[in-house]
Amino acid sequence: MMNIKQVIQAGGDWLIRAQTKTDEQAKDANTLGYTYPSLIGAIRNEYTTRTRRWSYYGPHWHSMQAAIVLLGIYKLTGEKKYYESAIRIGEFLVAQQIRDGDDKGMIPTEGKLGNSMIHSVAALSESLPGLYYLYQATKDDRWKDALIGAADWIARKSYIDGDGRYKDIYDYRKKQFILDAQIVGANPIRPLIDEGGMLLAYKISGRERFREVFFGLAERLLKEESPAGNWIAYTPNNKEAGFLHARHAWWWGYPMADAFEETQDEKYFECFKRACDWYVWAQNVDGGMHYSTYIDRNKPSFSLCSSAVGCALIMWKRYKDMTGETKYDEPVQKGIEYLLRVQLLNVEDENLRGAFFESIGPNNNSDKIEIYLRDLATIFAIRGLLSWHDSSGE
Repeated sequence: MMNIKQVIQAGGDWLIRAQTKTDEQAKDANTLGYTYPSLIGAIRNEYTTRTRRWSYYGPHWHSMQAAIVLLGIYKLTGEKKYYESAIRIGEFLVAQQIRDGDDKGMIPTEGKLGNSMIHSVAALSESLPGLYYLYQATKDDRWKDALIGAADWIARKSYIDGDGRYKDIYDYRKKQFILDAQIVGANPIRPLIDEGGMLLAYKISGRERFREVFFGLAERLLKEESPAGNWIAYTPNNKEAGFLHARHAWWWGYPMADAFEETQDEKYFECFKRACDWYVWAQNVDGGMHYSTYIDRNKPSFSLCSSAVGCALIMWKRYKDMTGETKYDEPVQKGIEYLLRVQLLNVEDENLRGAFFESIGPNNNSDKIEIYLRDLATIFAIRGLLSWHDSSGE
């Protein structure tokens, strides 16, 4: 049986193999038609055993989350391959950054809206922490400059002063935001505090504007929190249907711990704690979680979400570090045991080796069970395991 360090390394090796290394790989996986000049360095985000093909979905922010993990594995092992892979991811993202004009600093984080390719501020926000950690690991100013430039664009063009939210969907060819909910098909304005990227930009730059934006988002979230520890009014949650996305409490609840540590204001810590409690409520008896958890705690059968288990582990570790309390030790143990069961090691398809599966699809009346890989399952599983890893590696 592998120890936790070996489990983590196997997952990291899968991420390296999933990284785009050739134009041929990029062309084959680019089923959504991303228009980047090059996808070299980006992680191929999805793989299914039904088609045995890779595809991209959010290669920008997904890949930057992978960079955080790869840097963590490098710190654990000292093996340069993880560090070098993280650098290649950063180079992919920064190569897209706009260098001049009114959109200077923006990194086009593309997504499809109908037949158009648009820019998602949510995806850009979720990319900022990776730039911060790249700078912390390397002290290379290109990551710092990229982070400051992107944060400046968000603060200048997307953030709505006095409202505490971002305009999310930007047509960067027409230079305008799309604010019609019927066109966007979701909330066109959201309080996208995701993993505290703007506070990280403040810490690295000293610019008070970034701190102001971060706390504007936090205050808005405190007002709209519902149910406890979550925000059902905003996509990808669905208030009408009554379900909550499994990673939402992570994206918007975890930064409340940062807000508390910055201010020592208990209201932020209490919100963070409620988000931690939400994950206990959402956890299955075997430690797993589902993409959609309804407010009556019902869950669709074919909707496992291994990535959310990793998110919960990170949340609970942060709580324990802040308080010394052991209240989450039981769900932590269940979560770790679940993740160790869903890593794919004894496989015939080498594209699966070392990955943590995200979900299992319906078998469509055949004897072939579809295993669905998303890079986020492996990314957050490793982040969660790294956060609890004992230095002994056991």
